[in-house]
Amino acid sequence: MKTYNEYITEILSRDYTFNISNNLYTYSFDDNTELRLRFYKMQDRVLGTVYRIDFSLTDTNKNEYFERGSTNKNPITVYDIAFSGIRQFLSTNPSIEYIMFTAEKSEQSRVKFYDRMTKNFNKYIKNFELFDIKESSTDKSYYLEKQ
Repeated sequence: MKTYNEYITEILSRDYTFNISNNLYTYSFDDNTELRLRFYKMQDRVLGTVYRIDFSLTDTNKNEYFERGSTNKNPITVYDIAFSGIRQFLSTNPSIEYIMFTAEKSEQSRVKFYDRMTKNFNKYIKNFELFDIKESSTDKSYYLEKQ
């Protein structure tokens, strides 16, 4: 069995191959853990084409490398993996102008994750900046624009 560092190094050094179905691009990081990055190509009335990013970790196999929640023993890992996949997707799709994240307010861990992610986005992916946050009674959406 791989050590934690070997596993993370492997994931972060991979070339991502996204499965494309209609307007959905999906990458699964690991066969044993449902660690997925999805991009939904959508049309916005004002912005035009927007890619909605969804990052999920469902550890059905109790993978020792990931533990859920904010007290996670390796909290930066999921964050780093998300940025690695997003960076690679954007670099292979340079025409993308707008991306967004949406979190249901009932999922406070996701809201906090996206708050942190969008606050630091420009440190990891230089040419996108947060330009709008929209909130409804049920969700919070973060819009980033290519600079």
